[in-house]
Amino acid sequence: EMVDRMRDTDQISLVTYSDNARVVQPLARVRDVRAQLHMTIPTINSEGGTNIPSGLMAGAQTLSDAPEGVVRRVVLMSDGRDGSGQSLDMIAAGLARRRG
Repeated sequence: EMVDRMRDTDQISLVTYSDNARVVQPLARVRDVRAQLHMTIPTINSEGGTNIPSGLMAGAQTLSDAPEGVVRRVVLMSDGRDGSGQSLDMIAAGLARRRG
């Protein structure tokens, strides 16, 4: 599992999304939330739609709290059926605007 492969000093946040996005775990050090994530992740179920832009935007927003100089990554897991009606180019442009 991905959480087990992460270092204690890595930081992680967890966002779920369907019709809307929700921050399940704000950005925190893995060592402080690893056990909680092991309990939380298996309870995540599919529901509603697949609003990929909403999930990506919320994920990117949680990374804004990360210290300067660290690698920031968003890992998106999806059924691949975006229900927002936005093209990938529109999604990418929206993320770029948020980053400034």
